[in-house]
Amino acid sequence: MTDLSAQPGAGDQASTDGGWFVAQQGTPHGPTTLPILSQHAVAGLLRRDSLVWRAGMTHWARADSVPELTPVFATLPPDPPGGGSPPVQPGPIAGYAVGNSQDDLAMRMMLPVGRCPWAIAAGYLGLCSVLLVPAPPALACGIVAVIRIRKTPGLHGMGRAIFGIIMGGLGIAFGILALIGAAVG
Repeated sequence: MTDLSAQPGAGDQASTDGGWFVAQQGTPHGPTTLPILSQHAVAGLLRRDSLVWRAGMTHWARADSVPELTPVFATLPPDPPGGGSPPVQPGPIAGYAVGNSQDDLAMRMMLPVGRCPWAIAAGYLGLCSVLLVPAPPALACGIVAVIRIRKTPGLHGMGRAIFGIIMGGLGIAFGILALIGAAVG
């Protein structure tokens, strides 16, 4: 797709226009001006489902949902069905990045992206805590993981950490019961 950055000499307009950015295949392009966005809409490069952002907006938004861009699409026919690539899911802006592998649920399920290493250790130790020896480390790793996850926004793995705490506690309890049973019997 063609780059939607402002044309040469449009820098002065971009600063007074607020500087529009358009997401194309997960990459933001810009800044550009409202007149140039209108030209790209007429040419079919800017669609109603394209994601746009400018200073003052907290999230990327569909172009047809932004009031300033309503006149751009008013005279155009509707977008053809299934045309173009699917839009990138809008989300909070971190710098100018559109997508983040830590925000993708499928990626987090497949890989330990954005997970607390202590939570991963607590989960595996919790699985092995039926052997009783890994139970105390599972409990300790789970507690450390919960503390780290609560202190660090965006860090995932709370389920694994809680699993490690529960299984570690159960393993320790069964170990104590086994020791008491062996001493009494």
